[in-house]
Amino acid sequence: MYLYLYDSILVEPKYKKILDLIENRLTDLGINGKIVRLTILENASQIVKENLKNEDINTIVAIGRDKLLFETATAMANSDKVLGFIPIEPSEQSEILGIPPNEFACDVLSARLIKKIDLGKINNLFFFSSVEINDGNVKINCDNSYQIIPQIPVKIKIINLDFLKFSQEIKNANVGLPNDSYLEILLGKTKKLFPFFRKIKEKNSIFYAKKIEIFSQEKEETEIIVDQERIIKTPAEAKVFPQALKIIVGKNRLFD
Repeated sequence: MYLYLYDSILVEPKYKKILDLIENRLTDLGINGKIVRLTILENASQIVKENLKNEDINTIVAIGRDKLLFETATAMANSDKVLGFIPIEPSEQSEILGIPPNEFACDVLSARLIKKIDLGKINNLFFFSSVEINDGNVKINCDNSYQIIPQIPVKIKIINLDFLKFSQEIKNANVGLPNDSYLEILLGKTKKLFPFFRKIKEKNSIFYAKKIEIFSQEKEETEIIVDQERIIKTPAEAKVFPQALKIIVGKNRLFD
């Protein structure tokens, strides 16, 4: 049985037509199921964990924004259930996964092409996409074998699944592949990482590790943003959990 989690923003009138199209297409494909309409006061992760105990449910589908995808995915870490995603607008994550927005995603869901992908975990939080450090005044230990200590202000991203789409050069460099059993560390010299990507071939621009320890270079704690929203502070330890999530993807995904 399918469980559909509706993003809290879908109560807005502007989404009614989109939802009607999605629901009609799911019915046509014969994959409609139980619906849970989230509110802004509800914890999506808790609802997912409660439904993981239901043996009748084999697939949990997040309908909405990347934020709900992240919350659902991390709550399903190491579960035998399958995650589906119906984005209500194009996004980096949906493009990487090969999932078109709105009712077109229903056909991907129906085709049920399942891949096992990695998740990251930093301290006690799983993350689906990446963690970000805007203040580069940190030192990073990688796999207990080498250390990164930025000498100039940088923006740092530790990536599980992200940024595959910006150039073929990045894709060929295997940055952000969600099934390689590694986390990638990207350093950018500006507030935005995009200009930095032109220098992706520089020797010390990209690092790969399975275990990453992050410390502030000074006494003050440094903020770390997890999956674009949650905030923790240094010191922190990030690890990769290989094949921790089963997810439905499209044939046009940006990884094997």
